Amino acid sequence: MDDSLSVFGYFSGQGAPSPAESDPITSTAYANFLHGLWGDGTHFEFGGTGYNSGGSMTSYLFPGDPTDSAGWSEVTAHNNPGDRMMYGATHSNTFKIGEIKHFDWAFFSSYDSTSNHIAIVDTLKRDADILQNFYQHTILPCQVQFTTAINNVAPELAISIYPNPAHSQVTINTSDYIKSVELINIQGRVLNTATVNAKTATLPVSNLAKGVYLVNIQCAGGSVVKRIVVE
Repeated sequence: MDDSLSVFGYFSGQGAPSPAESDPITSTAYANFLHGLWGDGTHFEFGGTGYNSGGSMTSYLFPGDPTDSAGWSEVTAHNNPGDRMMYGATHSNTFKIGEIKHFDWAFFSSYDSTSNHIAIVDTLKRDADILQNFYQHTILPCQVQFTTAINNVAPELAISIYPNPAHSQVTINTSDYIKSVELINIQGRVLNTATVNAKTATLPVSNLAKGVYLVNIQCAGGSVVKRIVVE
């Protein structure tokens, strides 16, 4: 299933402005935070720190872009830096007896030594788009992937890929006959596809930029995705 976040908020560690905004220590406080409330049951409010700001009620804290002065962010609200724990929650309106629901989550960070704490937000958004594209075009939803793994991959299937990290080429050895090999970049684009009818295959990587790549190995008894690093 594909659900958006129902709540996005934070609580503070040491130096929290008030007990309601600090680390939850009771089950009630945890439940409040997950429902768009502060620890004391007060609704999130637009503006300031989000606590008793006098603004309209909201379920999402700091949805604005720090580079946009018209949006609500910790930068535009002039909030003091401090210990922050961010979290998100997805709510399901129905949960029937015996029903199973699947949620796919991704948590990531971005780093750029040449950037600053404001400009890095653009890098973060760029990387989010890359990951979303990779998920939509390469990664199966968790329930499909799990079922496929059970049904298609033989328990005795063994695959090794080396050297890793690699410079010029990688060698793939399997206990089963390889049908095909796909090389995929982090954006989810298939860079190379090779048809194989052997238990060993060689994949050239000397023409690739340094970085992380995925190798999708299709065998007679199932499939496996391996990660390689090109240096």
